Amino acid sequence: MRRPGLGLVAVIVAAALLGGAVSAGIVLMAVDGGGTTTIVRAPGSSPAEQGAVAESPERTGGAGTSIGDLYDRVSPSVVLIEATISQEIPTPFGPQRQQGASSGSGFVYDEEGHIVTNAHVVAGASEVRVVFGGSQEVTAEVRGTLLASDIAVLKVDPADVPAPALPLTDSDAVDVGDEVIAIGNPFGLERTLTSGIVSALQREIQAPDGTPIADVIQTDAAINPGNSGGPLLDTAGRVIGVNTQIASQGGGNDGIGFAVPSNTVKRVADQLIAGGEAELAYLGVAGQDLEPQVAASAGLPEDLRGVLVEQVIAGSGAERAGLREGDAITALDGEQVNDSRGLTAAILDNEVGDEVTVSIVRDGGETEIVATLGPRP
Repeated sequence: MRRPGLGLVAVIVAAALLGGAVSAGIVLMAVDGGGTTTIVRAPGSSPAEQGAVAESPERTGGAGTSIGDLYDRVSPSVVLIEATISQEIPTPFGPQRQQGASSGSGFVYDEEGHIVTNAHVVAGASEVRVVFGGSQEVTAEVRGTLLASDIAVLKVDPADVPAPALPLTDSDAVDVGDEVIAIGNPFGLERTLTSGIVSALQREIQAPDGTPIADVIQTDAAINPGNSGGPLLDTAGRVIGVNTQIASQGGGNDGIGFAVPSNTVKRVADQLIAGGEAELAYLGVAGQDLEPQVAASAGLPEDLRGVLVEQVIAGSGAERAGLREGDAITALDGEQVNDSRGLTAAILDNEVGDEVTVSIVRDGGETEIVATLGPRP
């Protein structure tokens, strides 16, 4: 359970035009556990021409490569993203269009001019600009966004991209304690480097649309407003995740940052590039973790672990496969499921349309049901 006052903060820098006046402060959108959005304002800051802060210069980045050498190699592929936001708001005089701006980070995804960032950085944007190397500014098209994973893909002319794509690595191979670096544009300080370790794995955070993002990587590398959409990299310079949120009591860095894992990033980005839209796999059940007290009340062995199904969504793959309320899901495709987070992560390892084998305990006996995964609503 999250401590009181510890909110999940989407780390973008935003300035809004309210009634014609510019708000020069930094606006953080913090989402609490109940989905309530609050606004926290911090003092304004001026962007630097270029900034790089290495917390641990003595540490190495791979075989004999210093963190500084690693930064020199990968930082040109990290970009500043500036978005002009336009939205209609109700007023006593009728609807009026409000203008604002947000900025975040991103990185070169491939050689075709695609840039990956967070969906919340460019949500509602009427214009997006990408800045390479602190000076080369180009206009970008939003190729597509998926709020459910907080991933967006931008498209620029490949001829305007002066840096190579950053390679992604398998986020399932990441371990707690692995050294990592984050590069982004906190508070507008372009291409800032921070370093740390992987603090935990398989965290779950709330996406901008309120749905869960599973298998999230937790890090203590300093992440602040403006880091949104920037890469979290291993010491070989490979992307293991996209920095997206921090847990904070005051809106600043408390050493708890979260990154969407690279396997999710690749799955979503490739779909967005191919067709402008992306889907996440969905089984269609809601339930609670099988803790001893829950299991006992359901007449199940107290040492049974899994998810007790409390609702089967109408029209879902779960309903079509015959899953029922009261079923206890214990495994998916032969892999043990210990709780709801594990079930969500296992489902998201699949594609829409895949068939999965769901192991359940029903009426005191064990059985298996084959379900076809649909798209998450």
